[in-house]
Amino acid sequence: MRARNYRIDILRVISAFFIVVIHVVSASVTYNDTAVAQATVQRLNVVHNLSSWAVPIFFMITGFCVLGDDRKCTWQWSFRHVGKFIGILFTVGWFYALLEYVYMEKKITLGAVGLSLVDVLNGNTWTHMWYIYFIIGIYLVLPVVKSHVVQDQKNVYYLLGLLFLSTILIPVINNRMGLSVDIHMPMSGYLFYVIAGAAIARCSFADMKYVNMTLAAANVVVIAYFWNYGKDEIYPYTSLPVCIMALGIFILTTKNHAELHIGRKWEGISGCTLGIYLLHPFFLNLMIKLLHIYPLHGTGWITIPAACIVLYFISYMTVCVLRKIPIVNRLF
Repeated sequence: MRARNYRIDILRVISAFFIVVIHVVSASVTYNDTAVAQATVQRLNVVHNLSSWAVPIFFMITGFCVLGDDRKCTWQWSFRHVGKFIGILFTVGWFYALLEYVYMEKKITLGAVGLSLVDVLNGNTWTHMWYIYFIIGIYLVLPVVKSHVVQDQKNVYYLLGLLFLSTILIPVINNRMGLSVDIHMPMSGYLFYVIAGAAIARCSFADMKYVNMTLAAANVVVIAYFWNYGKDEIYPYTSLPVCIMALGIFILTTKNHAELHIGRKWEGISGCTLGIYLLHPFFLNLMIKLLHIYPLHGTGWITIPAACIVLYFISYMTVCVLRKIPIVNRLF
């Protein structure tokens, strides 16, 4: 049995928190009860961009844990996980789609129940559920990737380079030179992060001191870039600055050799991060639409972090309760 990697637990816990941050700052602009000043929008855009590394981290964790060693990745294993995520779509995703009809019609109807199921099939549920659709696709190709690519270390780097070129680099070149070159492969953006996680798991560094210095310097440059240029644009998760920051944080966390001693509570929260991801938008909507509590009310640099912390731990405690319920616990 493989020893537990506590660094992955730490990454899960912290990344899940910053995903909550992303959604809180986005909702603060979209659903505030009064118009938000442009200067405030710009500051929130910067916070959003500086938090975006958290999403690629979860795809890299998948690659690190599933593709990062020589254990077999079978179709049975893949279909079991895909079944879980499909179950999430048709329970949690369906519930969110149904809530939209209830919000519009002020009642639950049989027609709304059926239309909600159709919406889930069409991908029309709450926006954060996009991750579940993508991770289903990723899990369906993992057995093929592991059996035909990952067993040869060189193939990992060849595929990683190809995906980086098509997903990260060519869009930058297109943007800078006004071109429209497109050689995207299906799911290439997030598959790149999965393969990157596998490559990081399988590589070793003789001296982390220089690696740490290089990655820290790269992250400082990205932070400065977002501080100056991230005010008027939300950068996609596959953009070059987000990619640099995500790779830097992931390598700095997973490849350093310092011993970690963390309590079992970190393990518990780590195991609940998928549930936290699924549930925190529900509580965010309750807070804003039902209770009319807006994160920008008061002093923003206090109220927004406070809202993030409260939503994170309410979601965590709810997941802890749900995991004690038979059948339901399989989803969370």
